[in-house]
This record gives sequence, C-alpha cells and structure tokens, in this order.
Amino acid sequence: MRHFEDNLRAAVEDLARAAPPMNDMAVVARIRGRRIRRRRQAVTGAAVMLLAGAVITPYAVLDGHRDGQRPQPVDSVPTSKAPAVPLPSGPVTVPAIRADWWKAPIELPGGVVVTSVSRPNTYNDDGTPTFTGDTPRDGNVALNRLTGRYQVFPVKYQVFEAAPKGHYVLVEDESMAGGYVPVGIVDAAYNGAQVLTHGSGLGTEWSPDGKKVALTTSLGNLRIIDAKSVTEKEREIPGGRELCPDTCTFTWLPGSKEVALPQRDPDVAESESVPDTIKEIKVFSAATGKLLRTLPIPGVPTGSAAWSPDGRYVALRPDATAPDGTRIAEVATGRVVTTLPRAGQVRFLADDQVLALNGLDVTVYDLTGTVRATSRLPADFNNREVSLGIS
Repeated sequence: MRHFEDNLRAAVEDLARAAPPMNDMAVVARIRGRRIRRRRQAVTGAAVMLLAGAVITPYAVLDGHRDGQRPQPVDSVPTSKAPAVPLPSGPVTVPAIRADWWKAPIELPGGVVVTSVSRPNTYNDDGTPTFTGDTPRDGNVALNRLTGRYQVFPVKYQVFEAAPKGHYVLVEDESMAGGYVPVGIVDAAYNGAQVLTHGSGLGTEWSPDGKKVALTTSLGNLRIIDAKSVTEKEREIPGGRELCPDTCTFTWLPGSKEVALPQRDPDVAESESVPDTIKEIKVFSAATGKLLRTLPIPGVPTGSAAWSPDGRYVALRPDATAPDGTRIAEVATGRVVTTLPRAGQVRFLADDQVLALNGLDVTVYDLTGTVRATSRLPADFNNREVSLGIS
C-alpha cells in the first residue's frame, strides 16, 4: 500500500511540473515513459483498492460492524423444485437376453433375477417320469451367486425351486423307490444336498429372505424348514383347515416373520366349477403359530412374492369375479385397485409396480394397469418352471 501511495504522489507531481526543455529529447522520452508507468500503477492500485473493498465489505457486515449488532435475517427466497422426470409414454423393452444365458445372471426389470429353471416334466406312456435333461438348455439349473453363472444339478429332482435370495434350492427327489418323493434342500453354491423324510404336503413357499420354507401340512398346520440346518418345527394352527379354500397354503409376508392363510366365506356355497369366495386372510406368527390379526382381503395371494415390499398391496389369484385376471388389492381395506391380465407368476416390485410372468413373456405394470416394461425369456425356458428372486 505504501508503494502505491508513493507512486500516486509522484504521478501527481509530474503532472504539475512544467514541461522539460524540448531540445533534450532523451530527457523528454524518459519523463514521458515514467509518467505513463506511474499512471498505469496508479490506475492498477485504484482497481485493487476497489476489489479489496468489495471483498472486505461483506465480512464487515457479517461481523456486525464491530458494534455488537448483527444484521437481522431476511426471509429466504423459496427455490423452485426441479420438475419430475416424466415416465416413458410407452412400455420400455428390455434388451434381449444373450443366447448363452447360463454364463451370467438373467436380469429382468425391477431388479429381478432368474434364480433357477427346472427340467421339463415329461413322462413315459406308463406314467413314469422320464429322467432327461443334463444341460442348461434342458436340465435343472440354479444361479450360483458365487460364480455368477448357472449350474446344472441332478435331473432326479422333480421340483427345483431356488430361493429369492441366497443360495438354497428347494427340491423333491423323484428317484426314491416306491414313488416316494421327499422334500430336500440343495446348496447351489457348495453343492451340498439334504433330504427330509416327508413330502411337500399341501404346498411350500420360500420366505422373502431365502432362509426358511413354509410347508402347509395336510392338517392345515404350519411347518417351518430352516434351509441352512435343514431342521424343522411344526406349529399347530387351530381350525386351519376348517375354512380352507381350494388353494390353501401359507404365504409369507414381507419381513419373513409372519405368514398368511386365506379363509373362504362360510355363507357362500362351495362349488367345484368356480373358485371359492374368500372372505378374509388370517395372519399368524411364523415363530409361534399364534393368530396376530385378520385382514379383509377377498382373495388368495398368488404367492409369497405377491405382497408389496411395504405391505400395502397384495396380488390375488383369479376368482369368480375375475376368472381371467390378477387382482391387486389394498391390504388394509381389501379394495381392488386394478385387475391385470392373468399370469402364471407375479412378483411385486418397489415403486408400486408388478412383474408378471406369463409363459416366456415378462411384463411390468403399475397400479393403473399401464405396461411399463416388457421382456422375453429364452426359448430354452419353454415348458419349464422358472423361479424369480432379487439380484
């Protein structure tokens, strides 16, 4: 700052002096050069002073001018919210699955992955099963989550259903003598297999976390199979079979701690030609078998994947009111919010969307029934059972 003031003072003095003798051109040139330099230095210094003031002033204001008085806050100006990204006007077609699909996980819309594909169920003329299929294209294959590839397993397994998470597969060993088909658990990552001493009862369902299987016994009781230890515990469900509809199996609710069992309406006569009318669904503790609550849901869930992750909605099987459709109902009220085309397998996704598998066609709907995405499974999957899970 001191050099700036000296230069400014010198520039003013030069301007005030008389002009030098004209005959000394060298002196004139030196003086003019010095004046020009000092003028430039003065202008530059003034600009620096202005910039310094502009920078220093806000800090002085924020510091309350050193008098203890801080500025009063002003009302903030609301910022405009960024507009939402519009949804596609039409369905999104997912890229085709590679021909050698077994070399990588098959990923479908909504973070869904194919976890297993069973061999085709074919039989000889005498009704005995034909044990064929030992390649990915025609055998029992499950996703090995350690290698990221699909691995072929023995063809003797009639039922071959991988868990939605983890690396366990529920099987039924059709090779046992005397037509006895016991349930077992296969480890798809480490190739271990353990077989239980009974069949699948009225039906089995994997828990959403892939750690347990809910087996519905012929008496309507609940049997929980631990996939890791292949041990089981049975819970008696009083009156479990009393109002059982045509399809009467326990399904898991989100969280893998509760199971649900549909109950038909006793005031409506049963008929062999039409599905039973469902009045409600009872929810039980998987740990104790205790009845926890009753939900006014008018239908049979399509499976454990039928419940939305937040528990607000459930996909229901076709009934007399919608013989060719999959209904989506509110869990709290039982109100049907939409009816989708009938599908062989339904899985609720996040963001209130539903993935439906019908043959080889994969379709994702929202709760208005609008198609959001489509895909198609490989032709190798024709006439085979496909299990879906979370990637």
